[in-house]
Amino acid sequence: MVDSAQEPQQTHLAAMAEALRSVELRLSDDRERVVLLRAINQRRAPRTGESSALTAVAIVGLTGTGKSTILNSLAQSKVSEVGLIRPTTETAVIWAHRRHAGRYWSDFMAQVKDQVDDSVELVLSGDELLETLTIIDTVAPTEERPEAMASLAELVVAVTSASRYADASHWELLGVARRRGVPILFVLNRVPDRPGVAEKVVDHYAEMLAEAGFIPAPDRNALFVVYEQGIQTTNDGLPVAALAGLRKELETLADIELRNELVDRSSVRALEDFAQSGAALASVVRSEAESARRLITIADTAYARSVRELDLELREGRHSATRASSKSGKEQLAHAFTRRAGIGAQQTADEWSRDDAGKVVLDASDTSLWRHGPETDDYATEVVEGWVKQVQALAVERSKRGRISRRKRKKLTAALVDSATQHEGVELPKVFERFYGQNGVVAVARAVRELLTQAISDVARHDARRFREVVGDPSQLLAMAKALDDHGPHLVEDVAK
Repeated sequence: MVDSAQEPQQTHLAAMAEALRSVELRLSDDRERVVLLRAINQRRAPRTGESSALTAVAIVGLTGTGKSTILNSLAQSKVSEVGLIRPTTETAVIWAHRRHAGRYWSDFMAQVKDQVDDSVELVLSGDELLETLTIIDTVAPTEERPEAMASLAELVVAVTSASRYADASHWELLGVARRRGVPILFVLNRVPDRPGVAEKVVDHYAEMLAEAGFIPAPDRNALFVVYEQGIQTTNDGLPVAALAGLRKELETLADIELRNELVDRSSVRALEDFAQSGAALASVVRSEAESARRLITIADTAYARSVRELDLELREGRHSATRASSKSGKEQLAHAFTRRAGIGAQQTADEWSRDDAGKVVLDASDTSLWRHGPETDDYATEVVEGWVKQVQALAVERSKRGRISRRKRKKLTAALVDSATQHEGVELPKVFERFYGQNGVVAVARAVRELLTQAISDVARHDARRFREVVGDPSQLLAMAKALDDHGPHLVEDVAK
């Protein structure tokens, strides 16, 4: 149940989540939208009443940095399989006190399964460290897990090694935790126990953390340093002394009052981050909307030009098809529609290839955008058949002689269809005056040609739709940006209150 004081926050978070779900980003990196949406949804998910009294600690780190060894060392028990025994793509492990194995614990497990990993192993213990603290160890950080872990946890133990502390992926993990306002304990594992080497590695990592703003100064005492040493076969962990400092710090942070302070602090920081991330993303989305609109204009212009060229070709009698009323004539007319759509596609793709945003789209798609769509020819055939039916209906509708026999209707339709694909100056037979009057002949011929122009445009729009689909709807993008701008700042206002 949501606390009444949190209702405004939940309202704004819900609105932001709805906006973020509305449309994907096609021209820029979509991961920021996905990450923010996932984080907001996790923040909106209510924590279980009793389980929220526990301090959730997440052990995160890159593959091969020794996270499982760290957990086993803290427990002095084989809680988590290490090395080749446990594949790095599988099971998250929760180490918890056995007295928390009641009904409510399944709710917390469900959250971990939903947000972190479908496969979760629960290891129960009587260790006093777990009285008010629960530790979660994920094996390999996927794109989703770090964000999920930071949202579930009140404290993060970030494990890296002497060989991987400078990896960009490690700093991305730290950035996730910092953006969510979660306190971080830094563990530098597998440090070579050799004079000069150890000091150099530890000092360098401390300097990097200070430069990135994770610690106030490059102080090696801000790190928990674990030197290379043999693994105990009894528990796949290190001796008690190796992790004594980290365990003592965890015991201190497991204090209920301090834990509540951490939760409050992380909640405030998370809401501030949502507001900041939302504002930054809104700017990206507006820029994408502008780019999408520009690319769509390029496509619309290219296809409109192609339509005009075919229309002019028909008006000037340069269409080389046989009589359009014949089966082969209609097929050739449909192919002409398709061919012109293909020219529109090629011209669009060519202009996009010289546009930064357009090049992104073309590089991400196959080569199909350089030609007409695979269904355009069939669609053009349907459109031509539909146009002939429209002409037939028009022939009857405009007639001044009332009922027209089927034979006459067929002849009139054929003559009108053929005339529309011949030179515009070609006159209809005099017999048409008996059905439409002298002025009516000109009007009906003009109407038939207008219908033909509409048919050409219909095929072009159908084919051009592919270009609109790959860039997204600018109006939806702008609506997303507006929602982020409207609701994000209120999160910070609510925190201030």
